[in-house]
Amino acid sequence: MELEKKTVQFDKLKEQAIYQMTFDDDFIVPDTNPDIGQIVMSDGRVELEETRRLAGRAKIKGRLYFKMMYNPEYGGDVFVMRGALPFDEAVNMEQLDEKDYLHVKPEIDDLTVEMINSRKISVRAVITFKLSAEEVSNEEVARTFNGDENCEVITGQVDISKIAVLQKDTLRVKLETEISSGQPNVGRIIWDESELRNVDVKAGDGELVVNGEINVYIMYAAEDERIPVQWLERSIPFTGNVELPYAVQEMIPFVEVNLAHADINLMPDNDGETRIFTIDGLLELDIRLFEDDRVTYLSDIYSTAADISPVMKDIRMESVLVKNISKFKANGRIAVNSDERMLQICRCRGNVKIDDSEITDEGVRIEGALLVNVLFMTSDDKNPMRAVKGAIPFSYIMEAKNIDDGCSYQIKTCLEQLSAMLLGNDELEIKASILAELLVRREMDIPVVSDIEIKPFDLERIAMLPGISGYVVREGDTLWKIAKKYHAGLDSIREINGLKSYEVYPGDRLIIVKQVEGAGII
Repeated sequence: MELEKKTVQFDKLKEQAIYQMTFDDDFIVPDTNPDIGQIVMSDGRVELEETRRLAGRAKIKGRLYFKMMYNPEYGGDVFVMRGALPFDEAVNMEQLDEKDYLHVKPEIDDLTVEMINSRKISVRAVITFKLSAEEVSNEEVARTFNGDENCEVITGQVDISKIAVLQKDTLRVKLETEISSGQPNVGRIIWDESELRNVDVKAGDGELVVNGEINVYIMYAAEDERIPVQWLERSIPFTGNVELPYAVQEMIPFVEVNLAHADINLMPDNDGETRIFTIDGLLELDIRLFEDDRVTYLSDIYSTAADISPVMKDIRMESVLVKNISKFKANGRIAVNSDERMLQICRCRGNVKIDDSEITDEGVRIEGALLVNVLFMTSDDKNPMRAVKGAIPFSYIMEAKNIDDGCSYQIKTCLEQLSAMLLGNDELEIKASILAELLVRREMDIPVVSDIEIKPFDLERIAMLPGISGYVVREGDTLWKIAKKYHAGLDSIREINGLKSYEVYPGDRLIIVKQVEGAGII
C-alpha cells in the first residue's frame, strides 16, 4: 500500500536586493590624443566578469567601461578617450544559497564626464544593481493510493506551468556591413555604438531561436584627411540558435537578451579597399522556459476497512496566466540650447527605463521614460559636434485579463524604432516605437494529501453509526462528504439509490448502508 506520487518542478523567488555603487575618479588624456577643447558626449557600459553565489552574499565583479568624445582645443576632427573603472563588491543577501539561481542586472543611472583641464577629466557614475535569487524546488504531489480495494479516493486537477529550463547562456553573432558607394574609404574608426532592437525569442525542438537587429552607428575619419568626418547608421538583422536539449516548440519562453558588447573592426573588400565593417557581438541570455501541464492530485481518502487519516499539505503551484508582447509609441520634443545653428543630426540613441508599474483592472500599467542622447553637427567650425540629452515620458497599459493581486509579473522592454528630426534651431522631435513583453504568473496554494496515517478501526465508534440511515441532502453537501461521514462506499450509495452520477442536489433523499470490511485489518 503506497501513495503514487509525481514530481513537479517550480522556480520560487527567494530574495531580491538593490545595490547602488558610485564611482569618482580622474583620468589623464593619453599622450597620443590632442588637448581637450570641449566635451561633446560620453557613453558607458557595465560588463560583469563574475557573479558568484556565496552563503548569505552575492559577489559581483566587473568593470564600468566609458568613452568620451571631444572637440580638440585647436580644432580639427573629434577625438575619443576611453577608460575603465573596476569593481569587486559583495552584496548581502541573507537567504542566498550556493545552489540558487542568481540574476544580476546593472543599470547606469548617471555617467558624468567633466573636463578638469585640457589634459585631465573627471569621471563620476552611479550604477544600480538589481539582484534576485531563485530556488528551483521539486514538489512531490500524491496522485492516488494503491493497494487497498476498500479505499475511496477523490482527486482534483489543476493546470500549472512548470519551469522546464532556467539557465544563463550566450550567443555570438557575427555581422558585417559595407559603406555606401558615395562615401570615401575608411581611415580609422572614431566612435561606434551598438544596441539591440526588435528582439524576438521562440522555443524550438532542442533549441532556442533568437531573432533581432543590432543597430550600429559608426563615425570614422576618411583615408583622405582633407575629407570631413563621415558616419553611417544601420540596423542589421540577425538570427541565432542556442542548443537546449529539453526545449520543445510548445514551451513558453521569457528570455532577457542583453548585448554585452560588440567589437567593430575594419576589413578590406574584394578590391583591397577599407570599406567593410565587421561586428562581433556577444549576447547574454537569461533563459526561462515554462511548460504547461495538468496535474492530478489526491485531495482526500478514506477506507471502509481501516481508519485512514490523510496528512494534508498546501503546495504552492504556478501557472502562466498571460504572456504577450505589446507595441506602443513614445513621442515628444526636447529643447536644444545651442548658440550655433544646427546643421544635421548625426545620431539618436535611446534607452527605455520603467520607473513604476501597477496592476489595474485592464492589466499592468507601466510608467517610465525614453532617455535619448542626440548627436548633431553645428555651424561652429572649431567645435562642430554637439550633443543633447532628454527624456520622453510614457504611460501604457499592457493588457492582462483576470490579473489580480495574487499574481506576479515580469516586464522587459526593447526599442523597435527610434528617430529624431530638427524643428527649427532649438528643438528636436523624437519618435520611438517600443516593444514590451509581459509575463504574468498566478500562484495557487493547493491542499493535497502528502501522507496517510493508518490505524486499527475504532470499532466502538463505528458500531455507534446506524446500519441504515436516511439522509436529506443539504446545501454544500457532496456525495463524497456524505459517504465518508457514514462510512459507506460511493458506488454502494449510487447503486442503492439508483443514481446515474455522483452528483447530488439539495433536497435529494438518500438511503445509506454502513459498510465495514475486514474487521479493521487491511
